[in-house]
Amino acid sequence: FQRCVGMDALNSLHSTTFEMDEKHGTKYHKRLLEFIKMVQHENLVIGGAMTDVKGDRSKGPAEQEDPDLFLRIVDRDDKGVYISGAKAHQTGCINSHWMIVMPAIRLTEADKDYAIVGGIPVDAPGITYIYGRQSCDTRSMEPGDMDQGNSQFS
Repeated sequence: FQRCVGMDALNSLHSTTFEMDEKHGTKYHKRLLEFIKMVQHENLVIGGAMTDVKGDRSKGPAEQEDPDLFLRIVDRDDKGVYISGAKAHQTGCINSHWMIVMPAIRLTEADKDYAIVGGIPVDAPGITYIYGRQSCDTRSMEPGDMDQGNSQFS
């Protein structure tokens, strides 16, 4: 279920991390391969968190009044990278084990704190999910007393 965006992200990261390592002498590709092996060995579902909430679409991430309208790096230490911000339309993440977070737009040098791609357990502390119904949800037309949502907006 819902492996599309997450698996597509792994596919694109495979070539991107290889090219980055070739150019910059980094070790991202090796780390990605180890992550993929873990995902395969444990038969995990990977969701994708790509769509930014954006705010003022005429401005880049670093120009927004609220810096958390895009996902951004807020701290780094020997344990890892700490991020803050929002993503939208992560349909499968609630049903996944891990999510791959990534930017959805071209970034500039001013946006370097927003240039982050990484895997996060979906139940990591600090993550809040806000879920609504799909437009194709038929519960309001079905018999019985199943939750039908807010009667003012059904």
